[in-house]
Amino acid sequence: MKHQFEAFQFLSRKTMKEEDLGTLRSSPKQRPDIKFEMHLKLEPKPFEMTFAQLKASQPSIGAAEYVDSDIDRFLTRRWPICIACHGEVEVPDQTLDIELRKLILTYPRILLWNSTASILRAAIPKDQCALSKGYRREFFAHQTFDISGRRRPSTQAIYVPTEQGEPTGPGVVTFHQWDAFSSINEFAWSPILPFGNRTTFKNDKPAIKRSLDALRKHYNSDSEFTDAERYAKEGDIKAAVRSAASSIDANLRYYIALWGLSSPPGHLAFDEKVDNVLQRANRPIHSLVDPTGAENLRYLYRCRNSMHEGDCYYKNNEGVRVDVRKISQVEVWIKAVAEFVVWIDSIA
Repeated sequence: MKHQFEAFQFLSRKTMKEEDLGTLRSSPKQRPDIKFEMHLKLEPKPFEMTFAQLKASQPSIGAAEYVDSDIDRFLTRRWPICIACHGEVEVPDQTLDIELRKLILTYPRILLWNSTASILRAAIPKDQCALSKGYRREFFAHQTFDISGRRRPSTQAIYVPTEQGEPTGPGVVTFHQWDAFSSINEFAWSPILPFGNRTTFKNDKPAIKRSLDALRKHYNSDSEFTDAERYAKEGDIKAAVRSAASSIDANLRYYIALWGLSSPPGHLAFDEKVDNVLQRANRPIHSLVDPTGAENLRYLYRCRNSMHEGDCYYKNNEGVRVDVRKISQVEVWIKAVAEFVVWIDSIA
């Protein structure tokens, strides 16, 4: 019997120009009589992703309530592209018990993550893979979808260890034709939560909870960034500067909490605070990776601080005052913030 399925692995960027990644055919080693075939493409995120967030969430009444717009906007910005797989699996068994369903649901991910096909390796390069150990949320779901076709969230809070080199982003495998009321029909996984000093889940559970609670700072930073973009479009220079600076500040505070660090010295310029945090976390130094971006973050913060005087300006590295009177000056800083947020998340 043949069963149709779809699978998605989300990425932080479009990793190659080719839209069509070809077809994979394979069978699980333990069941060579089960034959998978799936066609792969790169495409934009096709649906809301809040069901695959790191924190479990409670289903609520009404289709619109299933998707937290702030969280989905954050996930969309962080994971805008996916490897989309549409395929079928031929299974000789007439009935599918729970263990067989789990095998069939998890195998497409094994193929995506471990295939030696060169084009797939190019689609998931090193910057899409974890630099450190961690945890991610995984769960099998009775996915019935809501009246608008959105995936229902799950309260399952099952966190599994992850290793260096695993794809960092979330994903999902779904068999739409399977009866979700009788058994599972979906396998979903969240982004990785970095946890470099990982031991066991039992020991790490309190720290994991603190990291999950700190996610709200991460989501808030994206909300502030969205406000900065909106103010920039409206031509409100001061409001755009304030929101952009608040966004990058909240983002840095999230990583300070995530990595278990103390705050950097208050006398440092903002870009120096960023480098101080990264250095203590044994991560690449931002000012060395992107000197122009670091300088833009410094000027953004100096401009935000100048507003205490009721003005809008900054002093450049030569000590010369630069008045900020055009929205184009702020748009450069907003772009620097956007690039920094994606970059720091990729090295977490």
